Amino acid sequence: MALGTAKDFTGQRLQVEGSHCGGCVKKIEQALCTVSGVVQANMDLATGIAVVFGDVDANDLIEALKRAGYTATRAHRNQRMSS
Repeated sequence: MALGTAKDFTGQRLQVEGSHCGGCVKKIEQALCTVSGVVQANMDLATGIAVVFGDVDANDLIEALKRAGYTATRAHRNQRMSS
């Protein structure tokens, strides 16, 4: 069964600490995409918010970021992928 696209999932928002540059953003997005079930991951350097789409547990995302050297917590609201 195919996972679908990002539009099929509610985005989980994570507040990520320790990102300082575009290289950090790339590393964070790559770390999140290694988690099984992730369809798409986007990190906003200005806000420190990563939005992850897919069928995945937030704790698995937080652990993946921890392994990559970043601290993360759940942000307060989730969002839908806009068309």
